[in-house]
Amino acid sequence: AFRWAKGAAHFDVAAHIASNVGDIARFQLRDEAANWPEEIVEAARATRHRRLTVLLTWAASSAWSFGRLEEAKRFGEEAISLIGDVRFNPFVWAFTDLAFVALLKGDPEKAIEFVSAGAALEADRGDRMCLATQLYILVLGGRADEARSIAQNVVAATEATGVPSSNVLSLLGKGAAFAETDPAAALNDYGHAAALARQSGNRLLLTLIIPKIAALLTRGGDLPAALRSFREMLESSGDSRDLVSVAH
Repeated sequence: AFRWAKGAAHFDVAAHIASNVGDIARFQLRDEAANWPEEIVEAARATRHRRLTVLLTWAASSAWSFGRLEEAKRFGEEAISLIGDVRFNPFVWAFTDLAFVALLKGDPEKAIEFVSAGAALEADRGDRMCLATQLYILVLGGRADEARSIAQNVVAATEATGVPSSNVLSLLGKGAAFAETDPAAALNDYGHAAALARQSGNRLLLTLIIPKIAALLTRGGDLPAALRSFREMLESSGDSRDLVSVAH
């Protein structure tokens, strides 16, 4: 349907398909559909399509996940520049994409600034994706103490939204925050996150969680269980070329 709509110059239809499928496809590691938003974003930009912020965000998300950091930065910055413009759907996930770009470029403090700014916006209240990402990036940025101090509140806030991806990410962040100080609690959080990821079909986040479970099992001396856990990760990642998945 997307290919037909794009080929027939029905750009409104193509934009709606791509904007609604975008990160669902990425979470399921379906590479082709994850890249549709970038294919249609120029036409959406030309017509000032209402879903432009969403398309730009999905384009940024796929770009950095496939290693195109400068493209991701441009898409993300354009997306956040439209926040507050009533002509476009209010959407702030681009702050998380810019955070991961900054992290991959070796600037954790900038990454924390981006997700903190997104988490403070009213538009994040519906799904709390920026808040969930903030928790995880605090840990990756070397501020695990700060992450531990807010972890329970972040998990409660994401659970209240009912959005599985946010909930999985917040549990991943909480597990990472407590991995060194309370491995048993971290393993429980990771296990809960993995179960939710399986239930919602989130193959991408599952590939992030399983190595962390394996690491804790290894530290606890259960090497066979740690090795068995990788089978699920390899099967889940399939033939995706998503560098985030492949790296893990």
